Amino acid sequence: MTELIWRGQVPPLAAPNRNPPDLNNLDQLSYNQAVAYIEDFPDVAERIYRWGLGKENRWRDTPRFYTPTNVVDWHEDINPEATTFSQQEISDNNNGINFPIDQLVRRDKVQALHALHQAGLWTPTEYNAHGFSYLRQAYQNGAELVFNYIAYHARHDLDFARSHPAVPSLHGAFLSSDLVNHLDWLLEIGEHKLFAVWWKYLDTPPTVLNSEGNEVHLNNHSLVTLCENTTLGLANYIRENNNVSLETVDTSNIRGSVWHLALKNTNSNFIDYLARYADRTRIDLLAGHMESPLQAARTLKRFNHFKKLLSTGADPDEMVKLDLLDLPRPSDKWFKTALGFFRNINPNPGQQVSGGTLIHQVIASLHREITEVQSNPHLSTSQKAGKRRRLKTRAADLIRLVRVGSIQGRPDLTTRDERGKTAIALAREHGYHELYAALEPSPLPNIEIPAVRRRDALMPQLQQPGARIPARGHRYPTRSSRLRGA
Repeated sequence: MTELIWRGQVPPLAAPNRNPPDLNNLDQLSYNQAVAYIEDFPDVAERIYRWGLGKENRWRDTPRFYTPTNVVDWHEDINPEATTFSQQEISDNNNGINFPIDQLVRRDKVQALHALHQAGLWTPTEYNAHGFSYLRQAYQNGAELVFNYIAYHARHDLDFARSHPAVPSLHGAFLSSDLVNHLDWLLEIGEHKLFAVWWKYLDTPPTVLNSEGNEVHLNNHSLVTLCENTTLGLANYIRENNNVSLETVDTSNIRGSVWHLALKNTNSNFIDYLARYADRTRIDLLAGHMESPLQAARTLKRFNHFKKLLSTGADPDEMVKLDLLDLPRPSDKWFKTALGFFRNINPNPGQQVSGGTLIHQVIASLHREITEVQSNPHLSTSQKAGKRRRLKTRAADLIRLVRVGSIQGRPDLTTRDERGKTAIALAREHGYHELYAALEPSPLPNIEIPAVRRRDALMPQLQQPGARIPARGHRYPTRSSRLRGA
């Protein structure tokens, strides 16, 4: 039903199972009875509410608080000597006073509140006597309809958006030190979509927000939250129109950089925003838990983020080398994708280099794995043979994958390790003949496909009973097959 509210309508109220009040005998009603009739019969809510404003034991002359200052002034009038107010003092000041609006908000009676709003007896952007905006009170009480009603009617009110959801001078000791305004608060409670909606309404026409006299200060916690939740569209919008640059958010109090924050954002295209505006030299910066953004993306299982980081320039070399120590499956999407962006794929081509190429590392890892299998006392001879066979098959597949190369090229098979051995020589040293085929120096499959003769050119031959047809897989006829054909 909240969709109706955001279309400017009020959800219908189910018909009550009792008769409406006798408006000529309202004096017979108690406070609770009167409020209950306001809830059940919004069409007479104005009449009952105005009646109650003139009754001593109902809600006579109940004050209205349009701003946080109004609330503070009211409490100071009651306790002129007070410099600060404890929660107990705030409650004591409210004792003996009926506030039917508070009850309607808590009970999510949006139809009754709408009637009072239309009559000018209540404004959605008001505060209660406890020092909370009615928007916050609705949220705290789970009053979803009233919460959306207030949010809808406050969507153009910049002063309300910039005001505090809890009056600081009354609740300062209980508030987050960073909490500044209703926009900050919406982000803090997870209302990210509502924040975006409000921002667009407040920034009408575009560029109004943060122009002179219309400044909106978002605290650093809000900027961090936006990095973790915003869409690419909103990030671009507030940067281009409102001078809010998320790429420069202060991350000194968190573990990591703005690139790490982007990993928490389910919208992976926020990385596209950072790729355009952020400092790319920090893309491999280690966080407090010693993970680069690329490593963190893998830990969090954010594969789309992982790919975008690689495309933006994240360095995958250490990750690939560490993976090769355990002979990963060639089909592993993380390893395979990272390998495609490996930078030092062809070190010192044709010459000598410490550790050799990645192909040398595959063979070295295979030898280490096989050595562990051979020394395992818990495996039988047949089990060891099976494990060796599977490891060699995986290593051969890995070599083929590595030979495909990365965006930087392909490894040179003639490159030697620190002992002067090529990859094929290293495989021969260990007797891994199963790897020879994968290490053949012939180029990787890049075979020219021969032209195929047209079918109609073969038709005369097909008409001959003993014809030799130059077709792949054809079995030449034998004497017995010709006899059967006859």
